[in-house]
Amino acid sequence: MASVEHRIDQHGIMWQVWTGTATMEELVATASTPVTEENSSPVQLALTDFRAVEFAVAPSEVWKLVETFLSNPERRRGWRWAVLADQPDHVGLVTLFQHRGKDISMDVEVFATEEAAVEWLLAPRT
Repeated sequence: MASVEHRIDQHGIMWQVWTGTATMEELVATASTPVTEENSSPVQLALTDFRAVEFAVAPSEVWKLVETFLSNPERRRGWRWAVLADQPDHVGLVTLFQHRGKDISMDVEVFATEEAAVEWLLAPRT
């Protein structure tokens, strides 16, 4: 079972820090949670830290997460989402999400360090 801790930092970035073992159902449930002040960012920036979580997810299940975002395209329209990952399966899952979710109206990138992720999130949009 996974645990997710939310916080908003001084830049307005919404952080999600995952621990434990995450199933696709838990990833989808978190992605489906209604947007509130606790889990939203006033500047539409999110950073998800997967470095302390194990995935109990098959690559073929990634479509379920993509569908969650596609079913409500306004939910995170215009957001930037940085993902911290240090294990090959984490990077692979995010890469599959990027590839299958090209029609999702948010930018998604994967990073190895917090510094690089935050720098990308705060960089001016072109």
